[in-house]
Amino acid sequence: MLCCLITACGGYRAAADAAVSQPFYSFNQSPLIQIYGLPALGEAKLLPPDETALSLHMQLSNHFTGSSQGVETLSLDGETRRLTLQWRQGLSSNSEWGFELPFVSHNGGFLDIYIEEFHDLFGMPQNGRTELPRERVDYRYTHNGVNLVNLDHSASGTGDVRLTGAMSSTGNDGYVAAWRASLKLPTGEESELLGSGSTDLAGWLSAATARPPDKWNVYGGGGVLMM
Repeated sequence: MLCCLITACGGYRAAADAAVSQPFYSFNQSPLIQIYGLPALGEAKLLPPDETALSLHMQLSNHFTGSSQGVETLSLDGETRRLTLQWRQGLSSNSEWGFELPFVSHNGGFLDIYIEEFHDLFGMPQNGRTELPRERVDYRYTHNGVNLVNLDHSASGTGDVRLTGAMSSTGNDGYVAAWRASLKLPTGEESELLGSGSTDLAGWLSAATARPPDKWNVYGGGGVLMM
């Protein structure tokens, strides 16, 4: 899978905060995973009270994989674009809330020929890419001969809306941390792989060191997802 990230966001950070790591808005873009509530980890530093941030994130992913084992068969061939409008607002008591509104599109795309040429240029195997038509959509999962997922046409529309919240964790001058949570609502069309048809709840911790810009800084996080 090839995934490209394009992010645009308003400037709301002072120069003094430049040492705090600000990660890419990114999570697994597989068409069978991005429909669930797996979150982007987010920043470890919350917005100040009454301050807002409006961001637009675009993720472009090209998929080509397949396997068959026992009673299961999986085929993923296509391209997925996910455009997400993200809004956040800082609240009093070191907290934050917001929402994410995605627009998801599954189609044949345009990257197939460039990926094939890239593989040829560096002598990498095509793994069956050149044996099938370009720019097709085939997202399919079969279990015991029953198609549980079968999308063979372009589809686009609003995905599953997410409500988000965060609270600052106790820290010191050496690091910043935030407890974050998101609630994903089943607003996307499940049959078109625009949503999962379920409500998901995620909770996680994002943390980062806050050292001078000329020093190494570390960012990370982890949490749980209840589907």
